[in-house]
Amino acid sequence: MFGHDGAYGTDLSVNPDTGMVAVFMVQCASGDQWAARDLFLKTAAEVFSTNAAAR
Repeated sequence: MFGHDGAYGTDLSVNPDTGMVAVFMVQCASGDQWAARDLFLKTAAEVFSTNAAAR
């Protein structure tokens, strides 16, 4: 997986193995953005793999 993250939590993640592209757009200066981003990526990967397996 590769991608880019911004200082305030925005994140682009690409997984070439599964074809998943995830974009997380947020502007958060409190420090909580990383936990939110990690939960988003975990959930997106689970949903993407479940939907891919159903195809």
